[in-house]
Amino acid sequence: MHDHGIPDRPGWPDGVLEAVAQFRQGDLVRDLPLFYWADPTTPVHERTRAYSAAGIAGPEVVTFAAPAPYGMVTTQTCDLALEGDGHPNTAWVQLAPVFNGLSPHPESPDLHLLDGGVRNLVRSGRGYQNLLFIPRMPEDGFWFVDLTFEVPAERGWLARQERIDGFGDETKREEVGRRLAWLRSRPALDGRFVAAVQKPIADALKVLRREEPAVYDEMHEKVLEVGFELTTRLSVSAARLCVIHDSAPEVLVDLPRWIS
Repeated sequence: MHDHGIPDRPGWPDGVLEAVAQFRQGDLVRDLPLFYWADPTTPVHERTRAYSAAGIAGPEVVTFAAPAPYGMVTTQTCDLALEGDGHPNTAWVQLAPVFNGLSPHPESPDLHLLDGGVRNLVRSGRGYQNLLFIPRMPEDGFWFVDLTFEVPAERGWLARQERIDGFGDETKREEVGRRLAWLRSRPALDGRFVAAVQKPIADALKVLRREEPAVYDEMHEKVLEVGFELTTRLSVSAARLCVIHDSAPEVLVDLPRWIS
């Protein structure tokens, strides 16, 4: 959309720019409407297949009768503020739906229920990287944001919403930006590298977590970052594992035993 059709600052509705500038990335609003664009002639999701079964043909905007209980702002904080006196460069913000893992969505009873094991992983950030735990909510439950799905909204809509802080402090809130950055910056990798190196290490860590949970927990706490040095990402002929750690446990030097 670029900046076509966006007025200069004096042409914006009263209070909209100021109200949106109060929001931060990671803030919540209530009752986020959900919709997506689909073609029932090539359906993928069960909701789209239902449209197809109803005889609807051609592109359709598929809407959910019930909104998500909350939506989380994923737009960066600096892009919300539009500080300065210059021409505003966007009318839009992005929000992702927030659900209660202990309570079913009214349209899909099993859609967002999470069992205890999944909740533990999401809470600790150890798995399900598209799901981010929200620690401070105005009502009971296990609340998480689903980062696989985002909804665009005009700033005038966000300006009319109550701002809800789901994190409580900046340190916890910064995890939103880190998670979004990680999801959107993941490099594509050679399938041979994934099959020969990445997947065996991931499988080995799953075994370690199951058979020696205390060692796994210690390693998770003390290993700061794991990376690979590769010849090239899409055509790997050699790879070297690099581990940055703080007094990592002895299991690191014995990792080949778990992989083999």
